Amino acid sequence: MRQSLFKSVKDGFSSVGQFVVSFFSSWYGRPVALGIMLVSSAFLVTCFTKSFPVLESLLIKQHTMTFLFNIVLMVPVVLVVGMTVYSLDKSAYWSRYKTGRWIFQLLMLCPVLGAVILRTVRWVYLGLFDEDLFEIGYIERDFVLVMMCILLQQVYYLVYGMWREIEDLHKSVLMYEEKEQRLIEEGAAIRGELEAQRAGCGDCAMYLIYAWSILSDMYKEIEVSFDETAFVHIPVRFLSKVYIQKKDGVKLFYAKLLNEREVLLNINSLSGLEALCPSILVKNKTDELINILSIRTVEIKEDRAYLDLFGGEIVEVGKVYWERLRIYLDELERAMDKAKELLKRNWDVQGEEE
Repeated sequence: MRQSLFKSVKDGFSSVGQFVVSFFSSWYGRPVALGIMLVSSAFLVTCFTKSFPVLESLLIKQHTMTFLFNIVLMVPVVLVVGMTVYSLDKSAYWSRYKTGRWIFQLLMLCPVLGAVILRTVRWVYLGLFDEDLFEIGYIERDFVLVMMCILLQQVYYLVYGMWREIEDLHKSVLMYEEKEQRLIEEGAAIRGELEAQRAGCGDCAMYLIYAWSILSDMYKEIEVSFDETAFVHIPVRFLSKVYIQKKDGVKLFYAKLLNEREVLLNINSLSGLEALCPSILVKNKTDELINILSIRTVEIKEDRAYLDLFGGEIVEVGKVYWERLRIYLDELERAMDKAKELLKRNWDVQGEEE
């Protein structure tokens, strides 16, 4: 029984201690504000109940002692008002019932607290000075001033609390405006990135079509003869160079393979073969086609272009066809660079996902 009672008392003191600490940690319990309210209340009670002028009253020793004594008496009043307002403002229950809260606060802090102050001050003066303040009519004037000080302290908490709410609201508005601006900037950045990706997708589509046409031409087949008697089918990609050669007055179509072998082609014209595989076969001369995939390097000597082909042959490019061939080679190089870029981007994305 004693242990439970001791524990209850201990918990009660602990709760009160936590409440006091939280009060003085908040703006309600700022020492400067409490000190100003305390001194101003004691000054009003001391000076405005005297018949002497204010400045003259401060020079009287008795009035100065009364002023200091009133400061001591007003300490619990200021603290009670501040802690009451603080507890009501922080109460989840009273926050739902604003009207009831203000009625309760005014009843507790004006008539109830006023009656307690009235009796306490009378008891103190009777005990210390053997003087009944009720008989001399002094207490009525002090009581009115104390009630006014209590009301002014509540007005201070109300006005300052509203000002803090306005400041918090202003900060929230600024924060939301900054957040909105940040979202707008992020949206613009994302929109720009999407536009870049859309443009990149357009480039990808163009290069994809080009790559698909090259791939399709690489797998197309043509009839060739290794011994000029029997013909077999091989992919066009194995051809390095196609040219015309006359034998016994007959125009024949030959090709050099990537392995340097020469074969006879079963075709009717170079233009027909070029039309069959336009993505990889390009005209070098009137009687010659070059497979652009077989070009190892391009060399420029004395304003003339030479192609080093796979198969060990170096071919001079005709002046008329060099510009067209250069465009083909540039497109192929851009397509290969784009393919490398897309592959690298794909590898980076896969690496981030892993």
